[in-house]
Amino acid sequence: MNKDRLIFRGKRIDTGEWAIGEIHKSRANGMYYIFVNNGDENDGSYHIDISTLGQAIGLRDKNGNQLVFDGDIIQCDDGWIGVVRWSEKDLQWIVANLHETSHLDLCEFTTQDNKRLYSRNDIIGNIHDDNCPELLKGELQ
Repeated sequence: MNKDRLIFRGKRIDTGEWAIGEIHKSRANGMYYIFVNNGDENDGSYHIDISTLGQAIGLRDKNGNQLVFDGDIIQCDDGWIGVVRWSEKDLQWIVANLHETSHLDLCEFTTQDNKRLYSRNDIIGNIHDDNCPELLKGELQ
């Protein structure tokens, strides 16, 4: 089993920073929390904004360092930009263009070891942060 697929991220309600870990819903209050367990001072349980919740898709960036999450923005070296999304139609993770009129299967982005994005593609942001390109602002809301 690929443990990278059991990891989620969401923005903390208290600070707006990303929390990455296991997701849990409180039975007492119905709120969602991410449990972080990295063995450092940031370990703990953090209430998150559910609208920012994204699942790791089991792949890492071209350098093998950064997990790829639902909502990440990917740019190819030819300038094509798309967003990682789950496709109900195709029942798989895809990279959709801005208006979702076309998409690439993630298998087109992966190396043979199925762990890193194809070497010419970069994660340039995500749809929840202000660092997303001006081109995407308002397009995916």
